[in-house]
Amino acid sequence: MLKTLTIRQRLWSILAVAILGQIVLCLLILSGLKATILEEKRLTTRFLAESVDGLLDGYREKVRSGELSSEQARSQALATLKKMRYKDNDYYFVIDQQANMLMHPFRPDLDGTSVSDFTDKQGNRLFYDMAMGVKDDGVHTVEYNWPKPGGEEPVPKVTFVRLYQPWGWVVGTGIYVDDVAGAFRTAALSMAGLALLIVGALTWLIYMVSRSVLTPLQGVVDAMQDIAQGDGDLTVNLRVEGKDELARLSDYFNQFVAKIRNLVREVTESAQSLADAANQLNTATEEIRKESEQQQLETEQVAAAITQMSAAVSEVAGSAEQANHSALEAEQLTDKGNKVVDRSRGSIQHLSRNVQESAEVAKALAGAVVEISKALGIINNIADQTNLLALNAAIEAARAGEQGRGFSVVADEVRTLAQQTQNSTREIATIIENLQQDTDKMTASVNQSLEQANSTVSLSDEVKDALDQINTAIGQISEMNSHIATAAEQQSTVALDVDKNVQNINTLVQQTASGIEQCDQAAKALTGLSRDLSKLVNQFRV
Repeated sequence: MLKTLTIRQRLWSILAVAILGQIVLCLLILSGLKATILEEKRLTTRFLAESVDGLLDGYREKVRSGELSSEQARSQALATLKKMRYKDNDYYFVIDQQANMLMHPFRPDLDGTSVSDFTDKQGNRLFYDMAMGVKDDGVHTVEYNWPKPGGEEPVPKVTFVRLYQPWGWVVGTGIYVDDVAGAFRTAALSMAGLALLIVGALTWLIYMVSRSVLTPLQGVVDAMQDIAQGDGDLTVNLRVEGKDELARLSDYFNQFVAKIRNLVREVTESAQSLADAANQLNTATEEIRKESEQQQLETEQVAAAITQMSAAVSEVAGSAEQANHSALEAEQLTDKGNKVVDRSRGSIQHLSRNVQESAEVAKALAGAVVEISKALGIINNIADQTNLLALNAAIEAARAGEQGRGFSVVADEVRTLAQQTQNSTREIATIIENLQQDTDKMTASVNQSLEQANSTVSLSDEVKDALDQINTAIGQISEMNSHIATAAEQQSTVALDVDKNVQNINTLVQQTASGIEQCDQAAKALTGLSRDLSKLVNQFRV
């Protein structure tokens, strides 16, 4: 599934998972928050009700000391409780064990009356339940409906009452349930605000990370696409900002492109030199071929003239001198061809060295891919450790029971993220493997070019050997012509020997023509090679 997503989509999917986890965590917290707030309110109310014991004990102490009478102490205690307030106008009230109202700060009309039969709108005999409820344990909690101070509409209320045994008083104070709901809403809104703040921070962080990663990465992709499929522009340079891996990638890309650019320039120059040398070799072989044809024609003329040697000794000597002159010219042309071949061989060797450098660059690129694969292995190991830690945390949370349920959910989410990280590293490893295969193909191609260059060097050596053979043959022709000149007076007696020598000369000339033809084919092949090389390097703009 992740293979179909871009890196940007994968980063935003991390944010989506984080938001989902935040929502689940908030729901888990809120599910028990209302009950916690209500219990806290009840405990606070109980504490406030129990704290009245100290106040009443103080008045009893005054009775024992004779400072106040029992009636005075009780009257002053009721007056003090009537004035006492806490929080938002919350108050105390007092009844006795027979459900007679002794004091109610907001319902003075009930003071001194029996409220045993007093009911709320739901028919609850609240004061009777309070008086009866404290008989067993001395404390009791009653839920009923009662108006707030200054209000008329009854609202749900929870009251805690406590029996003050020395005087037989039942002291009560309570909380309104809608106050609990308000506190719950406030806490929920605060939590929602915090969650939104966290989500906003995560969104900003993902956006910044996405921008810092994808912008330079897209630059590398565009540059590589232009080189691979576009104009092959090797003049492009990526911006290097920062010191992170992407900045180093851009820097290494620029260095690589610079090396390729220099290599292409050198290959272009070598290709041009090779083309010039090939043209010169073509011209030289054409001249040698023409001279060879001329020499062959002259040799045939010499063969025809042998039958007239007896009557044309002077003509034979002149023809021999002319043949000797032509042989010297052919020898000069052969030396010139040897020089051209030597220059071509040097250019080809320079091209071979450039191809060897390309092979080294491809090898370095393969090494960098291996290093990236090692780094991915480290990341995958970290993800494995994270997954193991999340699993251990989930086990510990399961042991903790109900209290560790929320932590177990978080541990499961961490383990899921670790597994997603492992999947991403596997996909990146697949991409790296493909890149490594492409690098191996490039290395094989460069090695093949190197073999072709070495083959061309061998071919130029063969051309040089052929020219050396031509030069040797021409030397033999020159020697034969000298023999003809010196032996002109003996033609009548050695006519058969001369005829054989002329036949040998004709054979050598034919061999020379064959060698020249091979040299011409090699020159044409060299021209085609330089043309193909020029087409290859012209695909790039340097």
